[in-house]
Order: sequence, then structure tokens, then C-alpha cells
Amino acid sequence: MTDKTEYIGKRVRFLRSSDPYTKLVYGDEGVVMSVDDLGTVHVAWDNGSTLGMITEEGDRFQLVR
Repeated sequence: MTDKTEYIGKRVRFLRSSDPYTKLVYGDEGVVMSVDDLGTVHVAWDNGSTLGMITEEGDRFQLVR
């Protein structure tokens, strides 16, 4: 398992989520604010939304270079 805390403060791009209620769309960007003990990556998205990304549940994002 990757140490996801390395993502804190980095910009990421949304690819997909298992959350059926999210209004995020492919390509939205945001900044990783924290990573909790379960490995959920909490992102403050540029559109004002917040969503915890759970990669073990199929959520996907990529670092913005």
C-alpha cells in the first residue's frame, strides 16, 4: 500500500468515483487536504465540493504535474 500522506498539499484531477451523488466530473481538479487512518484521501475540489476518495472502493484520481 502506498503512503498516501505524500499526496497532502498536491493538486489532483478527478477521474471517477463510486459515489452516485457526487457532482464532480472527469477532469475536475482540487487539492488534497488530508488522509485519514483508513486511507481515505480528502480533497477540496476547485468547484467548492469536498469528497473523500476511497481508492479501495474504485475511486480514482491522478496527480496533476
